[in-house]
Amino acid sequence: MENIIKTSLLNLAIAIGAEGCSCHTEEFEQVYVSESMDGYAIRVKKINSDTIYKGLISGIKYGTSHSYHYSFTLSPGRIYWEHENGVPKELKICSKDLYIYYLQRIFQEQSGVLKTIVQPHYAKHVDKRYFFKFLGEQYWVTATKADYDSVGDCKSLAIPNDNELEINP
Repeated sequence: MENIIKTSLLNLAIAIGAEGCSCHTEEFEQVYVSESMDGYAIRVKKINSDTIYKGLISGIKYGTSHSYHYSFTLSPGRIYWEHENGVPKELKICSKDLYIYYLQRIFQEQSGVLKTIVQPHYAKHVDKRYFFKFLGEQYWVTATKADYDSVGDCKSLAIPNDNELEINP
């Protein structure tokens, strides 16, 4: 009896292992370039990543996942921004400050169900570079909507994107 149980468990383990799942990921890059009349140029890079999960023997497709990663460089000044799951929407270019408005996907559990929520975010650019902007650092700090809305005489620059995230009015 003990041999029958061991053999059955071994057959079950082999069947489960043989029907395992394989995954295949494809990445492709999109680049957008936009120039404004004020002499600003923005180069946006988006990396799309699609993963497909398939059964090894059956060939059945068990699922797919899609993710993306945005980054951009603003010239003049070589200002850089990147975000794993944020979609950049607009820059406000002021005489001394630079702000960005972007949307981010947040996952939240509500009553045992995982929901996707799109939230607006704002950030201010901090530039601590010196010696012709070769040394030092630049980074973004979180700003509020009030900060973003209260800046005075600024130029708005739309950032090219695929509009993967939108906020419904």
